[in-house]
Order: sequence, then structure tokens, then C-alpha cells
Amino acid sequence: DCSFQNCPIFDQHDMWRRVGENKRRTKESIFIAMGTQDDTVPFSIAKEALKLMPTAILQPFEMGHDLILYPEVIRSIVDFMLGLVDVQ
Repeated sequence: DCSFQNCPIFDQHDMWRRVGENKRRTKESIFIAMGTQDDTVPFSIAKEALKLMPTAILQPFEMGHDLILYPEVIRSIVDFMLGLVDVQ
């Protein structure tokens, strides 16, 4: 699988298709992690959600395998996932 450092940019259609397919499972993973990791989400759990987010949202974050997502970042991801609309 590709790392964040060298992952090719998804085309818009493909990104939204992936979001549609994975939105529910990803949201569940985020909420499970929020409930079990003392307000941090391990990189391994958050990785799939991050893959689904547009590049503009990802840019502020340093992507590394030891990345820890703190509550304000988790809220941004959850807000994004909950706010998604179906794209034709």
C-alpha cells in the first residue's frame, strides 16, 4: 500500500466513490477509537479515515507512522465524515 509521503493523488470521482463505500465503516472505527484510546487515536486506526479526506484537509498534518491524533483533530475528522454528502 502507498504511504502518505508518496501516495498518488486520487482523482475526485474515485475519492468520492471510496468515501461513499467506506464512510460508515470509517466513522465506526473513529468512534470506537475515541472510546478506547484516552482521547487519542492511534495512526493505525485513523489511517483509513485520513485516506478519505481531501488533500487540503490533510496538508496541516505531518504524516508518519507514529502519528497521534488529538481531540481537536479527531473532531475535524468526525465533522468531515458526518458532513459528507453523496456526490453523483
